[in-house]
Amino acid sequence: MPLSHVNVESGTIETPASIIVRLENGETETKDIGYIQEGNLFFISREDDMINVAGLNVYPYDVEEVMLKHPFIQDAVVFKKPHPIAGERVHGAFVTTGESITPQELREWMSQYLASHQMPVEMKQINQIEREANGKVNRRKIREMIG
Repeated sequence: MPLSHVNVESGTIETPASIIVRLENGETETKDIGYIQEGNLFFISREDDMINVAGLNVYPYDVEEVMLKHPFIQDAVVFKKPHPIAGERVHGAFVTTGESITPQELREWMSQYLASHQMPVEMKQINQIEREANGKVNRRKIREMIG
Protein backbone atom coordinates (compact mmCIF):
# COMPACT_ATOMS: atom_id res chain seq x y z
CA MET A 1 0.00 0.00 0.00
CA PRO A 2 1.50 3.38 -0.96
CA LEU A 3 2.40 5.77 1.87
CA SER A 4 -0.16 8.49 2.58
CA HIS A 5 2.10 11.37 1.47
CA VAL A 6 2.79 9.74 -1.92
CA ASN A 7 0.43 9.78 -4.90
CA VAL A 8 0.90 6.68 -7.05
CA GLU A 9 -0.63 6.05 -10.46
CA SER A 10 -0.57 2.90 -12.54
CA GLY A 11 -2.78 0.66 -14.64
CA THR A 12 -5.47 -1.85 -13.80
CA ILE A 13 -5.26 -5.60 -13.43
CA GLU A 14 -6.56 -5.92 -17.01
CA THR A 15 -4.09 -3.36 -18.42
CA PRO A 16 -0.98 -2.94 -16.26
CA ALA A 17 1.01 0.24 -16.90
CA SER A 18 4.05 2.21 -15.76
CA ILE A 19 4.11 3.01 -12.07
CA ILE A 20 4.34 6.78 -11.57
CA VAL A 21 5.07 8.28 -8.16
CA ARG A 22 4.10 11.90 -7.52
CA LEU A 23 5.66 13.70 -4.60
CA GLU A 24 5.17 17.34 -3.64
CA ASN A 25 8.49 18.24 -5.27
CA GLY A 26 7.98 16.43 -8.56
CA GLU A 27 7.11 13.29 -10.48
CA THR A 28 9.13 10.10 -10.82
CA GLU A 29 8.60 7.31 -13.27
CA THR A 30 9.88 4.14 -11.64
CA LYS A 31 10.50 2.04 -14.80
CA ASP A 32 8.30 -0.57 -13.14
CA ILE A 33 5.01 -1.99 -14.43
CA GLY A 34 2.08 -2.71 -12.18
CA TYR A 35 -1.51 -1.99 -11.33
CA ILE A 36 -3.61 -0.59 -8.52
CA GLN A 37 -6.51 -2.55 -7.09
CA GLU A 38 -8.55 -1.54 -4.02
CA GLY A 39 -5.89 0.97 -3.01
CA ASN A 40 -3.04 -1.53 -3.20
CA LEU A 41 -0.17 -1.25 -5.66
CA PHE A 42 0.90 -4.51 -7.31
CA PHE A 43 4.32 -4.77 -8.95
CA ILE A 44 4.47 -7.02 -12.03
CA SER A 45 7.81 -6.46 -13.71
CA ARG A 46 10.55 -4.04 -14.61
CA GLU A 47 9.80 -2.28 -17.91
CA ASP A 48 13.13 -3.38 -19.35
CA ASP A 49 12.32 -7.04 -18.51
CA MET A 50 8.96 -6.98 -20.29
CA ILE A 51 8.97 -8.85 -23.61
CA ASN A 52 7.13 -7.30 -26.56
CA VAL A 53 6.10 -10.13 -28.90
CA ALA A 54 4.57 -8.54 -32.02
CA GLY A 55 2.89 -5.86 -29.91
CA LEU A 56 1.75 -8.21 -27.13
CA ASN A 57 3.31 -7.77 -23.70
CA VAL A 58 4.73 -10.82 -21.95
CA TYR A 59 5.81 -10.50 -18.34
CA PRO A 60 8.63 -12.93 -17.46
CA TYR A 61 7.19 -13.53 -13.99
CA ASP A 62 3.96 -14.94 -15.46
CA VAL A 63 5.85 -17.50 -17.56
CA GLU A 64 8.29 -18.35 -14.75
CA GLU A 65 5.38 -18.91 -12.38
CA VAL A 66 3.92 -21.52 -14.73
CA MET A 67 7.31 -23.22 -15.21
CA LEU A 68 7.77 -23.46 -11.44
CA LYS A 69 4.41 -25.24 -11.04
CA HIS A 70 5.80 -28.28 -12.84
CA PRO A 71 6.90 -30.82 -10.21
CA PHE A 72 10.27 -31.44 -11.92
CA ILE A 73 11.29 -27.76 -12.07
CA GLN A 74 13.29 -26.30 -9.19
CA ASP A 75 14.16 -22.89 -10.64
CA ALA A 76 13.40 -20.97 -13.83
CA VAL A 77 14.18 -17.73 -15.60
CA VAL A 78 12.57 -16.16 -18.67
CA PHE A 79 14.18 -13.49 -20.83
CA LYS A 80 13.86 -11.87 -24.22
CA LYS A 81 15.88 -12.18 -27.38
CA PRO A 82 15.50 -10.02 -30.48
CA HIS A 83 13.53 -11.44 -33.39
CA PRO A 84 13.55 -9.97 -36.92
CA ILE A 85 9.78 -10.22 -37.44
CA ALA A 86 8.15 -10.28 -33.99
CA GLY A 87 10.54 -7.76 -32.41
CA GLU A 88 11.27 -9.97 -29.43
CA ARG A 89 10.66 -13.59 -28.47
CA VAL A 90 10.39 -15.38 -25.14
CA HIS A 91 13.26 -17.66 -24.13
CA GLY A 92 13.87 -19.54 -20.92
CA ALA A 93 16.20 -21.60 -18.82
CA PHE A 94 15.35 -24.05 -16.08
CA VAL A 95 16.88 -26.18 -13.35
CA THR A 96 15.32 -29.55 -12.55
CA THR A 97 14.79 -31.22 -9.20
CA GLY A 98 16.86 -34.13 -10.48
CA GLU A 99 14.00 -35.70 -12.41
CA SER A 100 14.35 -35.85 -16.18
CA ILE A 101 12.32 -33.60 -18.46
CA THR A 102 13.18 -32.32 -21.91
CA PRO A 103 12.55 -28.73 -23.00
CA GLN A 104 9.93 -30.04 -25.46
CA GLU A 105 8.08 -31.97 -22.74
CA LEU A 106 8.09 -28.87 -20.54
CA ARG A 107 6.81 -26.70 -23.42
CA GLU A 108 3.97 -29.15 -24.07
CA TRP A 109 3.00 -29.10 -20.39
CA MET A 110 3.18 -25.27 -20.25
CA SER A 111 0.94 -24.93 -23.31
CA GLN A 112 -2.03 -25.80 -21.07
CA TYR A 113 -1.51 -22.58 -19.11
CA LEU A 114 0.00 -19.99 -21.47
CA ALA A 115 -1.05 -18.24 -24.65
CA SER A 116 1.05 -18.99 -27.72
CA HIS A 117 2.83 -15.60 -27.62
CA GLN A 118 3.88 -16.32 -24.00
CA MET A 119 5.45 -19.68 -24.81
CA PRO A 120 9.26 -19.74 -24.82
CA VAL A 121 10.47 -20.50 -28.34
CA GLU A 122 13.63 -21.97 -26.88
CA MET A 123 14.39 -23.37 -23.44
CA LYS A 124 17.56 -24.86 -22.05
CA GLN A 125 18.23 -26.87 -18.97
CA ILE A 126 21.12 -25.46 -16.93
CA ASN A 127 22.74 -26.49 -13.65
CA GLN A 128 22.06 -23.28 -11.72
CA ILE A 129 20.46 -19.89 -12.17
CA GLU A 130 22.90 -17.41 -10.70
CA ARG A 131 21.49 -14.63 -8.59
CA GLU A 132 23.00 -11.35 -7.51
CA ALA A 133 23.68 -10.51 -3.85
CA ASN A 134 20.17 -9.03 -3.53
CA GLY A 135 18.59 -12.26 -4.82
CA LYS A 136 17.63 -10.89 -8.22
CA VAL A 137 18.31 -12.70 -11.45
CA ASN A 138 20.39 -10.85 -14.03
CA ARG A 139 18.36 -11.79 -17.13
CA ARG A 140 20.87 -10.18 -19.48
CA LYS A 141 23.72 -12.21 -18.01
CA ILE A 142 21.72 -15.45 -18.29
CA ARG A 143 20.83 -14.62 -21.93
CA GLU A 144 24.50 -13.99 -22.74
CA MET A 145 25.58 -17.17 -20.95
CA ILE A 146 23.11 -19.35 -22.85
CA GLY A 147 23.72 -17.66 -26.18
